[in-house]
Amino acid sequence: MCPRYPTVNTVGWHVAHILDVKDGDIDWRSWTRDDAARRFVRNVHPLNRVYVPMADWPRVGREPELVGFVASTYATRWPDVWAEFTAVAGTPVLRPDAGDRILRIARGRSSLP
Repeated sequence: MCPRYPTVNTVGWHVAHILDVKDGDIDWRSWTRDDAARRFVRNVHPLNRVYVPMADWPRVGREPELVGFVASTYATRWPDVWAEFTAVAGTPVLRPDAGDRILRIARGRSSLP
């Protein structure tokens, strides 16, 4: 069955996220207002999205270097919006050795700021 309107997936792209949108907690009655807001923002905010080719998403969709590069670019290009986004959605922690810093790309390899 073909969808009536094209979607991101049907035209060959996958939407990867900087911050996870799923954590397995489906007991929505136990969520606080802040929990619900965080979940909503993580699902719909444009700064939590990275579009990758569908064929490559299993390989690159959760790659720390790619996600870190995109997060760093967003934080640099739109600092005020990034601050508002992370205030509600949470701050990315992409590798244990990165602490609360965003992983950055430098000269073809990863490095911490």
